[in-house]
Amino acid sequence: SSGAGGENQISAARAVLLAYAKKHKELNIDISDFLPETSLPDSVKESQALGGTKFLETVSVEDRAAFRRVVGSRVSVRDFVTERVPSREMIQQAIEMAVTSPSVCNRQTWRVHAYEGARAQEILALQNGNRGFGHRIPMVLAVTSDMRFFTGTIERYQSWIDGGMFSMTLLLGLHAQGLG
Repeated sequence: SSGAGGENQISAARAVLLAYAKKHKELNIDISDFLPETSLPDSVKESQALGGTKFLETVSVEDRAAFRRVVGSRVSVRDFVTERVPSREMIQQAIEMAVTSPSVCNRQTWRVHAYEGARAQEILALQNGNRGFGHRIPMVLAVTSDMRFFTGTIERYQSWIDGGMFSMTLLLGLHAQGLG
């Protein structure tokens, strides 16, 4: 089918081919038997190139130490201040940090749903691990996966894996901002 989503995928595929050809040309590797230059679309400009490779950035000593402190100081909170509801901006920043989490084929199927007040309590009632303190939780973030992006039984657990990695990065992002 065509449409905005399909066109974006086609543009991304074209950009990947362009970046692939450019990289091999820079390395003086002939790939014309696999990808003839005449097959590269003229319509893709380098500024549109969404695909290609990313080079690994070296993490500084300071950043490694800061990460160790953030990870090492994270704890599971069981005592909440009901009046302290995180701002939308803080939640958004934590989500932006978490979208760098790995996911199968970079599908990034996760979604975050935020609930406050009575709705948060309804959501918490579905999970038994918060007895004794759940009534004091002012906000709940629920992470879900869009199952339409997974196919067949071979990927039946992938949403749990991807969602779990995303959730952990989200927790670290929230903790890095001083939230439990």
